[in-house]
Amino acid sequence: MKILLISNSFWNVKNFRGGLVEELLKQGHDIYIAAPIDNSFNHLVKMGATCIKLPFNRKSLSILKEISLFFRIKKIFISVKPDYAFTFTIKPNLYSSIFSLRSKVIPNISGLGSTFLGSKILTFFIKIFYKLGLRFSEKVFFQNHEDHKYFISEKLVKKEKASVIPGSGVNLDKFSSNPALENPYNENDINGKIIILYAGRLIKDKGVDDFLEAAQIFQNEKINNVQFICLGDLDLENPSALTKQELDLCIEKNLIKHYPFSNDVRNYIQFSDCVVLPSLREGLSKILLEAMSMSKPIIATDVPGCRELISDGQNGFLAPPMNPKVLAQKIKLFCSLAKDQKTSFGLSSRKIAESKYDEKFVIKKYLELLSQE
Repeated sequence: MKILLISNSFWNVKNFRGGLVEELLKQGHDIYIAAPIDNSFNHLVKMGATCIKLPFNRKSLSILKEISLFFRIKKIFISVKPDYAFTFTIKPNLYSSIFSLRSKVIPNISGLGSTFLGSKILTFFIKIFYKLGLRFSEKVFFQNHEDHKYFISEKLVKKEKASVIPGSGVNLDKFSSNPALENPYNENDINGKIIILYAGRLIKDKGVDDFLEAAQIFQNEKINNVQFICLGDLDLENPSALTKQELDLCIEKNLIKHYPFSNDVRNYIQFSDCVVLPSLREGLSKILLEAMSMSKPIIATDVPGCRELISDGQNGFLAPPMNPKVLAQKIKLFCSLAKDQKTSFGLSSRKIAESKYDEKFVIKKYLELLSQE
């Protein structure tokens, strides 16, 4: 069969759907991937996929640009004539579903994101587009039960079409404790300290500002045995982006050590003691899944897409969103644990990942759809 994947970046497909692409190719399907060009383009081509450049700005609200994107996606559908289209992220999900009369389109709602956290007017119109588009979809996958319930209750999708999958899953073999990994941190930066890692885009929707405020609390209280690490780049297209001035000030004040985005976060996770994500909402957090798979304790906010991954007091701690004071308390609580308790938390994380979030479970869901042909 011809299978088309559409996303907002080839990087997204490589890092979140690479196992799915590999399995589909192994089964002999013709795989087409459409996304804006980036450094992961060639990797997917080498895997055997046909990659199609689909330029668009994921944050643009220009009506003319959106109409142009709609017709570019239409052109791809006409050219490829896919039997199935698996779509990811909001714009591919919205626009591709219109073409499901000719192809079977399966959108993956990977979280509600900034759109649903911001303007009520924008949210109103996005909901209308979802309602119009998803009515034509063959199936709609959600990454957590609360998004699933919300879309059904708002009548954006019919209950019989909606299904929950365990996020994008995690490759348990790739993300495992590995003594061969090298420590990426400057020894002068860590110097035997407890390492608390935030890894992701530096945007306030993911709670990076709360992470920084928690670091400020530690500094104010002169807690010197803990090092806060931010791994990731500024995302200035995002309306909730941390500014360069804000980041530079935090570095100058020595609140954090900053490391730029990495295509492979495993060594950063391995040499950290705890991974923290104070996000306002997620589909199902990939960085937390990766940390759990590598036997790390995690701390996150009590919001959809994060709370599902934490058994509070067993593999990590939950904190209320937008509350850096409580977040700092939870980090202090983790730091106060004995070494064997921290190890126990990490082992619990790995067990949860193995039992619920192996990416093979996600791949199986897609293969079941194809087997119905």
